[in-house]
Amino acid sequence: MTPTQKANQYVTQVLKGEVPACQQIKLASQRTAEHFERQADPSFPYYYDEAQADRVCRIVERFKHVKGKWAAQGKRLVLEPWQCWIVCSLYGWKRKADHTRKFRRATLVIPRKQGKSLLAAALLVFHLIFDGEHGAECFCGASNLAQAKEIFSAAQKMLLDAAEVLGARHVKVGHFTKTACSMPRMIEAFSALCTDGANHGTRILYEMMPFCDLDSVEKALALVDGAGAKNGGIVFDLWHIVKLKIPYEKIARVPLRYLLGVEINDGTFECPWSLHEDTINHRRLCGEGEFDVKGFVAAILKAGYQGPWGIEVLNAELRKKTLEDITSSAYSTTRAQFP
Repeated sequence: MTPTQKANQYVTQVLKGEVPACQQIKLASQRTAEHFERQADPSFPYYYDEAQADRVCRIVERFKHVKGKWAAQGKRLVLEPWQCWIVCSLYGWKRKADHTRKFRRATLVIPRKQGKSLLAAALLVFHLIFDGEHGAECFCGASNLAQAKEIFSAAQKMLLDAAEVLGARHVKVGHFTKTACSMPRMIEAFSALCTDGANHGTRILYEMMPFCDLDSVEKALALVDGAGAKNGGIVFDLWHIVKLKIPYEKIARVPLRYLLGVEINDGTFECPWSLHEDTINHRRLCGEGEFDVKGFVAAILKAGYQGPWGIEVLNAELRKKTLEDITSSAYSTTRAQFP
């Protein structure tokens, strides 16, 4: 039975009184049934995207339980019919005018021990990785830190689970804001994350950025050296290096055991907007900006680096192009930077 079929079965049972439900659930179920009846009407503004609704449910069910006996047994999540109904309702119904989701907000009132934290964590990871939004940001809010950590910790483990399933070379970590966190605390957290990553067969690479606490080569090295994890290292993004005004030769002197990932791109030395805006919307393809991309590539190759190269070009105009055009341009402009 597909997730949509399970969801519709639940709606039918609610409307027939075969499963207990409050008045709000009955009204929402009636709305679902009426939507299906009316979606063929040209004047009705919404339609149901069954493929997308089922896709979200199946992605959620790819994740494993994160604690308890089912986690110990490596069991994956299995959505109950009522959960399928919630997910299918939120992600399946779209506007005919622009194909965006009908529902943008949802309030779920669910009793304790019904898996709401797991479902929230899985959907958080979906939005981070699988929803197609560039630079997606997701936040966990709660009445206290412990409750917020319930979702965050589960999402963190699911991200590593996703990396294992997808066969990812590594997982990048970092942060976009300055904090008061001490280096010993960051080393402790990074070391624990590396341990979790090792259990999923993936590396954990820290990305140094100009707007975070670890904004220098020295600090990044102190983090990974302090953690002492074999699967822990640094990924250097050319955009961040240029904005921090770090000489290429300094990056090339980083021990190869820590230099585990490199990302290249292009851009401008100065910008009229914030660094955050510049990094998510105004990066350029290699050779189309002011950076000495060839010089950087040459320095890293000369240092003996043989790891993966990534192309990280976050650009608002590029997002308007087709995937074929983007990949073709990204490949040709990047390949031109190598000997």
